[in-house]
Amino acid sequence: MKKYILGLLTGIIIVGSIGVVAYQMNANQITYEPKDKDWKVNTVKGAIDDINEKINAAKNNVPVSMFYAFGTPTSQSTTDYKTLNKKLFMGLYGTQKSICIIRNGLLNCFANNNSQVESQHLQQVFSDVSCKNETSNGRLRCNSTKDFICDIYSAGHVYCRDYVSDISCYLDSNGTISCQ
Repeated sequence: MKKYILGLLTGIIIVGSIGVVAYQMNANQITYEPKDKDWKVNTVKGAIDDINEKINAAKNNVPVSMFYAFGTPTSQSTTDYKTLNKKLFMGLYGTQKSICIIRNGLLNCFANNNSQVESQHLQQVFSDVSCKNETSNGRLRCNSTKDFICDIYSAGHVYCRDYVSDISCYLDSNGTISCQ
């Protein structure tokens, strides 16, 4: 009887061990068919790694506020441009400076050192007037004598003048600001 019980216990232990080993799989071995066919991973570990990568990327891309000032904006400047009571002023987004105007009730900001993109943006903002590409000066000029004239220079400078308030701002490619 002792041999029978001992044999039975040994058999249970061996079968139990094999059963545990047989069901122990790591996350790389478990595969599935993702619903999103564009998803490149097909293992649980791959999915977890992909999600963790997206979470870490989101943590590093914390939204930055836009700060505004007539003159040089800092992170201590206002985040509500309406408090400036001007239609021409400077903006700061992270480390990127820009000249901002309120035209036709809309806020538009033009960054330095991005002349191709900002030239297209300027033409959209001034779609009611003809803009001139002055290659001899290396600039695109949009001039509406009723409110603003703005220039985007191929060298990265930005200039705007508010005809109504008789003020102007200049932002050079190095980030130096002049408003008067």
